[in-house]
Order: sequence, then C-alpha cells, then structure tokens
Amino acid sequence: MLLTMSNLLLLSGLFLISSVGVLLYLFQSINQKILHLLIALGAGTMFSVALIHILPESIEQSQWSIYVFGIGFLIIYLLEEILTPHFHDHDHHGHTHEDPHEHYNHVVLVAWIAISIHTLFDGLGIRAGFAMDTKVGMSVLV
Repeated sequence: MLLTMSNLLLLSGLFLISSVGVLLYLFQSINQKILHLLIALGAGTMFSVALIHILPESIEQSQWSIYVFGIGFLIIYLLEEILTPHFHDHDHHGHTHEDPHEHYNHVVLVAWIAISIHTLFDGLGIRAGFAMDTKVGMSVLV
C-alpha cells in the first residue's frame, strides 16, 4: 500500500493530537477546571459531528437510521443508569445530608463498555471502507 503525502500528513497529525493527550495525562496536577473544559470540548465535538454529519448521511441511506440512532442512545443511557446507581444523600444522627462528593467508581466499567462498543463499530466501518476501495478504507482508517 502506497502512503501518499496527504495520508502521511494526516497520520502525523493524528500522532501529534494523540501525543498531546498523553502529555496532558502525564501532568497529574492539571487544573481541574481546564480538564473539565477539555472534556466538554471533546464531548461537544463528537456530539456535533454525530448530529450534523453522520446522522443526516445515515438517514439518506435508510429511513430506519433515526430509530437505530435512538436505540443506541437509549442503550448507553440505560447502561449508565443501571450500572451506576447514584446515592448522594446519607442519614446522619436523625437528619439527612447531601453527600458532597462525586462517585467515580463506575467510570472504569462504563468507559470499558463504551470503548468496546466503539472499537467494534470502528472496526466494522474500517473493514467496510476497505471492502469498497483501498482509498476509502484509508480515509475511514485515518
């Protein structure tokens, strides 16, 4: 397979972006406000790409796409609700206090499930791209 200059630039860009993510991880003392803003930026980016680009193209291909999109959303929502019960109140000497800390014990499990599902469909998309054409496959891969 021949790597063109544009493919090489795209791969280099992906490497640099991933490297920035690794560097941010290495700075354990990163300001929590900045970290939450970066997470919000990533979530907003993925959400907008899904709604503005992917969903409309999918609906053009099949009228059932909007229902499958909704089912996917519900699956993730229900997994989050079922696997991660949130108890923020506790009883203390006859009166109730709201528990001020967040419960992050479930994050690893939910992240593992999400990454597994994402990787499965990512691999299917890459395989479908290569089945169509090598250039399409490389575009999907990158």
